[in-house]
Amino acid sequence: MDKPLFDPSRFRAVANNVQRARRFAVGARA
Repeated sequence: MDKPLFDPSRFRAVANNVQRARRFAVGARA
C-alpha cells in the first residue's frame, strides 16, 4: 500500500457524507 492511511480527499468525502446524512436525518425528524 503506497497510499497513506489518512487520505485528505477520502476524509473530505466522508465528512461530506456525514453532513448530508445528518441534514437528511434532521429533515426527516422535523
